[in-house]
Formats: sequence, structure tokens, C-alpha cells
Amino acid sequence: RPTVGIIVLHWNNYRATHRCLESLCALPAKASRVYLVDNDSVDGSMDRLEAEFADRGITFIRNGANLGFSAGSNRGTRRALEDGCSHILLLNNDCIIPDPAGIGRAVELAESDPRCGIVGGKVLFWPETSRIWSVGGSIGPLRETFAGHGEIDHGQYESVTETGFVSGAFMLLTAGVIERLGMLPEEYFFGYEDREYCLRARRAGFRLLYQPRAVVHHEAG
Repeated sequence: RPTVGIIVLHWNNYRATHRCLESLCALPAKASRVYLVDNDSVDGSMDRLEAEFADRGITFIRNGANLGFSAGSNRGTRRALEDGCSHILLLNNDCIIPDPAGIGRAVELAESDPRCGIVGGKVLFWPETSRIWSVGGSIGPLRETFAGHGEIDHGQYESVTETGFVSGAFMLLTAGVIERLGMLPEEYFFGYEDREYCLRARRAGFRLLYQPRAVVHHEAG
């Protein structure tokens, strides 16, 4: 089975990251590896997390400075690829995976189409999980649009579809798209790196797909 390297970036937020890691520990160990990357937290939270999750199969990576989202996450991505991971899942630390099978469904969708480069899921607000945060979207010349943002989820986005944008809150990348495009653009400290990467992927001929059965709860704080 394909192995997913799940990259979680942490910075001074013990509560959210702990909640995220607890949800990830329910995933099948042989199908995924979790990489917790610390951007030089100064509140002792990384020490606490490493002590509490030391025997849970998580790889801990410490950056010597706050590198921002792209550069910080890229450290984890490089390590995951070196470890032989066939897919990379960028997951915000304030996210929860309520159903462990969801990540497998995202991987299966990516594997079903050789042109697929990125897969996104149904991202719902947390704790108000009946409300949609993102189900994909589009990027125009002036701004991006999150499909369904703020809507109550009543099953209106239950079909696998092609999309123009996948949020970095839950972004599954294939090794093929990383080989072609490289890592996230590090010119951005935080924000818009996912927009640019999606644009580059589409221009390179990759498809971006939405998998509604990959559900994510996102605090979005």
C-alpha cells in the first residue's frame, strides 16, 4: 500500500497539536507516518508533545528558527520522501481527522488517475462541524473562491470533482507532482503558498481532485 507522510507543522500551540496528533494515532501504522515539525517553539510545548507521543511512532523534527509554513513544512516533506513515502499530506495542526479511513480514500483517488497531482477533502469548521470551511474552489485573476464556505453541510458536495484549488489545511500531494514542481514556494512566510502551488500544478497538466469522503475538522483559528 502507498505510504503517506503526514506533515504537521507546530509552533507554540500545544492544545491544538495534541488534539491533532491524537486523531492521527488512530491511523493504520503501515499506511502512514506522522512527522511533527517544530518551528522553534519557545513555550515548551514541543518538549511536552515529544514526551507524551514518544512511543506513538511519530517522527519529531526541530527547526532552529521559525521558518514559516512553506519552509517549515518542506523540512518534513524532504524527510518523508527520504523515508520512502509515496504521498505527502500537509495537515494543519488545528485539524482533526474524525475518520481514519478518509486519508486512505484520498490516496485511492490520487492513485486512480495518473494525471492527479493534488487531492483535497471536505474541510468542516470545528467545533461547528455542520458548517463547511472548504470543499475546493477556484483561483481567479484577483482572488480565490472557497466553494461552499460557510454553508451548512447537508450533502450538497458529495461527488468527486475536479477543482481549481486545494487548501493547504489538508493537501495530499503525489510524489509525481513534487518531482515535477519541487517543494512549496518558500517566498511566502504564511499564506498563499497553497494557491501558487495549485496554479503551478494545473499549468503543468496535473489534475486537482476533491474527495468528499476525506473529512477534516478545522478549527481555523
